[in-house]
Amino acid sequence: MSGGFGLELDVLDMPAHFMERWAYDARSLRRCSRHYQTGEALPEAAVEMLAQSRSFFTANRLLKRCAMAHVDLELHSDYDPFSDLNVYDLAKLVEAEYAVIRPRVQDRELCSQPFNSDVAGAFYGDLWSQALAMDIFSEFQGEDLGVVGQRFRSALLHFGGGRAPGNAIQEFLQRPASFSSMLLDLGLTESAKMRAAEAEVPEEQDV
Repeated sequence: MSGGFGLELDVLDMPAHFMERWAYDARSLRRCSRHYQTGEALPEAAVEMLAQSRSFFTANRLLKRCAMAHVDLELHSDYDPFSDLNVYDLAKLVEAEYAVIRPRVQDRELCSQPFNSDVAGAFYGDLWSQALAMDIFSEFQGEDLGVVGQRFRSALLHFGGGRAPGNAIQEFLQRPASFSSMLLDLGLTESAKMRAAEAEVPEEQDV
């Protein structure tokens, strides 16, 4: 929101994740999706399909990102480049802890990761950026968008880079940030409302 220079890596990609989330929001899709000739709205079934598509295979993708973040931390903390364990073997050992399907020995995905860039040692920051973005986005669900948007502007946008992002986010949320909003948004955990509804369903009686 004020450029990335000097900004904490934990929030560097938060605006991008936040804006991307709106592209899969059913409310946004209903308002902006029209046939270019007839102006006919996108069918509701298509809106729901697009909104739900972001959660397809999401657990596997999240585990992959967690594995890469773990490899990144290992390479920049405890790894000894002069040991008998090369970086590819290290990556395979870490990936095996997260992978549902074990990684292939011949894979060299490690070479496509920017582990020697300005985000070296901070891949976990992108995960936390997304968690912050989803936590912020959760405030826009259920309430009047104008009211929440004004609060978002006052707490986060107004100060730009002139205020610590963590303090600004906590003021907007009116509570500490939580990772649970991201898991709920990705469909990896159930809301309290869903759990309560399931608890009310009577169990089938054996005949």
